[in-house]
Amino acid sequence: KCSCDAQSIRRYRSKHFPKLVEPVMVRSTMPGRDLDLDFGELGRFLDDGNIIKKVWLFSLRMRHSRKAFRMIVLNQALHTFLMGHVYAFEYFNGVPANCIMDNLKAAVIRSTVDNDMINRSYQELAEYYGFVISPCRPFTPEHKGGVEGDVKYVKNNFIPYFRAKQKEIGIEM
Repeated sequence: KCSCDAQSIRRYRSKHFPKLVEPVMVRSTMPGRDLDLDFGELGRFLDDGNIIKKVWLFSLRMRHSRKAFRMIVLNQALHTFLMGHVYAFEYFNGVPANCIMDNLKAAVIRSTVDNDMINRSYQELAEYYGFVISPCRPFTPEHKGGVEGDVKYVKNNFIPYFRAKQKEIGIEM
């Protein structure tokens, strides 16, 4: 049986055996090489006709410069997805070498270990603009963490402000 104080043992342990630092994964980037993209749900909003609609954020973010193109959309349809790319390429004034996304249905029909079944229209867009489609492995959003953080940023900073402004003019959801 030990007659010393438990707090003394904790202090001794923290002084002489500090906690290990968690390793940080640093991704090498090159200007113009990688573009991360994602759809993020923003919630339900009233449109001009007082109809409640579900709204998404379509975000495309250059990995090296962290420059982002964001577009509020009312659906995740293929046409919206493809036109979002075209608008982003115009905004960035160029086309990246790789477009990295999770396995959203507009891009990837079915993802398997040995082969990704890419949507034909998206494949044609990639061939026209000359970029490579790089889907992440299933359930690995950390592979495109920059754009995931971008969606969270908009949700946490823009949406509360927007909701407060709506409340001021008498619109509550």
